[in-house]
Amino acid sequence: MLAPILAGRPLADQVRSIVRNPRADDLSVAALARQINLSERQFTRVFKSEVGVTAAGYVEAVRVESACRPLETTNRTIEQIARTCGFGTPETMNRTFRRRLNTTAYPRRTPVAQPVAVRGARHRSMTRLVDRERRSGRSLSAAI
Repeated sequence: MLAPILAGRPLADQVRSIVRNPRADDLSVAALARQINLSERQFTRVFKSEVGVTAAGYVEAVRVESACRPLETTNRTIEQIARTCGFGTPETMNRTFRRRLNTTAYPRRTPVAQPVAVRGARHRSMTRLVDRERRSGRSLSAAI
């Protein structure tokens, strides 16, 4: 699909264009290697030497970066953002945020970006998060 378009460009540029493509569903190392016409082993080796990080680490970083903007600027739900940015579920997105940013996606929401009506389970889970943070003496904004 993208292989003819990407021919002759450095590997890092090719992968960046694939990863940033919103229609790219499968961003596994095997799928990326197939699109660039390299074996998985060769792709992994060349990508790490050209970019300095693993392909999986790069894809994860791009997903986190692409999720931060709508979290901070829109009123879309966490579920919608997680699905759109390739995490699949809010739980997966939160695990990734915790690993990479030492926080979850919820504190990244600004008051402007909060959904207009927060009801039900999401409201209860957010209330529990805020209560837990208060009991521990940490500030939500300090975690960001």
